Amino acid sequence: MYCAFYGFQERPFNITPDPHFLYLNSHYREAYAHLVYGIRERRGFVVVTGEVGIGKTTLIQNLLNNLDDNVVIAYIFNPILTITEFFAAIFDEFGIQHHSRDKHENLRIFNEFLLQCLKERKIPVLVIDEAQNLGLKVLEEIRLLSNLETQKSKLLQMILVGQPELKEKLGRSELRQLNQRVVIRYHLPPLTSLEVKDYVRKRLLVAGAADVNLFSNRALEMIARYSDGIPRLINVIGDNALLIGYAQGTRKIDEEIIREVVADLALHKESALAASANKVPITRYFPRWQGMLWIVLLTGMLIVLIVSFRQELAGGLAFIRSLW
Repeated sequence: MYCAFYGFQERPFNITPDPHFLYLNSHYREAYAHLVYGIRERRGFVVVTGEVGIGKTTLIQNLLNNLDDNVVIAYIFNPILTITEFFAAIFDEFGIQHHSRDKHENLRIFNEFLLQCLKERKIPVLVIDEAQNLGLKVLEEIRLLSNLETQKSKLLQMILVGQPELKEKLGRSELRQLNQRVVIRYHLPPLTSLEVKDYVRKRLLVAGAADVNLFSNRALEMIARYSDGIPRLINVIGDNALLIGYAQGTRKIDEEIIREVVADLALHKESALAASANKVPITRYFPRWQGMLWIVLLTGMLIVLIVSFRQELAGGLAFIRSLW
C-alpha cells in the first residue's frame, strides 16, 4: 500500500522470519556460533532462550538453511504432544518408516537409526521450537534420548529453543538430571538503542529505500524505547508508522507519527513489556479511530431506541385516552 509512495520494492517490516532481512548483531552471531559448534562437535544438548519476538525462530531457520550436507534435521515447532505423538513426530521428521506404540521399541528403533547415521558420517539434529511448552513426561523422554551415545560422542544433537520460562522449567528439581546434560546455554538479549536504529535502517535498505534515514533520529529513539528492543515490536511500530505517514502524505517519519502509533496501539511502556512477554498480543489493541467509531455507533443506536420508545409510549397513552 505504502511501498510505491516510499519507493520500496517490498514491505520492510513484515513480522514473518524472512532470512532476506536477517539482522545479526554480536549476540546473534555469538548464539549462531554456539549452535554450529554444538552440532559439529557433537556436544549433545543445547538450549537457546529469549523473549517473545526476539528472533529465536529466525536464528534457527538461518542455522538450518546453512548447515553442512551431512546434517540431518528433525524440526518440531508444536511440542504440545503426548509421548506417542512426540516419537511419531520425530520418526516422521527423520523419515523413519517403522513406528511402534511401545516406548522401549521406539527407543530401540531410534537407536538403530542413530547408529546407522554414525556409520554414514551423518549428524542427526533434533530441534524443538517453543520448547517451554514441553510437558514433564516428554522432557523425561528427551533425557532418555540424551543417553544415546558412544564412548566418544553423543549420537543425537538436540537444540531446545524457547522463552525464558524454559530456563525456569529446566531448573525444577524433578528435571535436574536433564538440566545437568545441557552443555551449551545461550540467552538472546533485546537490541540496544543503537542496534534498534541500525536494525531499522538495514530493513529499509533491504526493502529498496532510497533514503535509509526515512525515520528521524528522535523517531528511532522512541521506537527503541517502546519496543524494548524486541524486533517483532519494532516491526509492528515501523509498519504502522509508514502506513500513517503514507496516509498523511509525509516523506519523513518523525516522533509525532511514532507517538500516534504508540497511542493507537496502546503501546505504553507497561504494555510493551506485557506484549513482549506474550501476555497481551498487539493484535488485540484497537486504534483510537476504531474506538471513536464504536462510540458514535452505540450512541446512535441508543438515540434510535429512545426515540422509538418515546413514540411507542405516546401511542400507548393516546390509546388509553381514547378508551376514556
